[in-house]
Amino acid sequence: MTGRVVLVDDSDIVRSRVRESLSSVAGVEIVGEAIDVDSALRAVREQRPDIVVLDLLMPGGGGTLVLEGMQREDGRPVVIVFSNSPYPEYRA
Repeated sequence: MTGRVVLVDDSDIVRSRVRESLSSVAGVEIVGEAIDVDSALRAVREQRPDIVVLDLLMPGGGGTLVLEGMQREDGRPVVIVFSNSPYPEYRA
């Protein structure tokens, strides 16, 4: 994996751990972080990342609203979705 990455998760701990993990990958540059839907869409518009690492459950509507909002943008990034939700609907 190489490219410009935006991390989207409301947990400081999760973002920090993902940032640490990705920092050891050659060619990966963390260009932004977000904690909710609004800041995620703003980071995608402003930073134009190649990749978005996206949590599904966040304040302000969650990752599904981020996905919907990104569909209206030009040059959509690859999205890696993750969640710690115990609900099967989210895992599917």
